[in-house]
Amino acid sequence: LQQAHLLENVLQQGIRCKALRKTRTETAAVAISDLIRGIIVQRLLGWSKGDVESDINFVFDLVWRGIAA
Repeated sequence: LQQAHLLENVLQQGIRCKALRKTRTETAAVAISDLIRGIIVQRLLGWSKGDVESDINFVFDLVWRGIAA
């Protein structure tokens, strides 16, 4: 939850700066944290076939297209 709270603050700042659209920041922060945790688990279990950079880009692209202003 500590990671989600930090992320929530970043999301709120992004909304104030109009870089992000208005959204439920607490829910979005937990969802993003869960997505990141899921990618980590996939890598640990050997389910991810790509390199680390491609997994990072996937998460960033998926999230950014969902919350960008």
